[in-house]
Amino acid sequence: MDDHGYRLVQAVLVVTAGRLGDMSGAFHHGLIVVFAVATALAALAALASALRGTRAGPTSAGPDQARRTGPGPHQAARPARHS
Repeated sequence: MDDHGYRLVQAVLVVTAGRLGDMSGAFHHGLIVVFAVATALAALAALASALRGTRAGPTSAGPDQARRTGPGPHQAARPARHS
């Protein structure tokens, strides 16, 4: 490769590396902003959840002790069998 070709490749690499360096700084700043906003929103959601309090409803019966009065929404009602 002659001297002009080498200089051309070198110039392209320098310009490309310079542009990538400029973009990475802006990208880094964008990531800082996005994660700062996400952290603030998560803290706000935690505060709202803490201020909401407990759920209203039966407190003595847990989810395993709840009585079922009929088939759930995913179960079809079966007709009674008479023998």
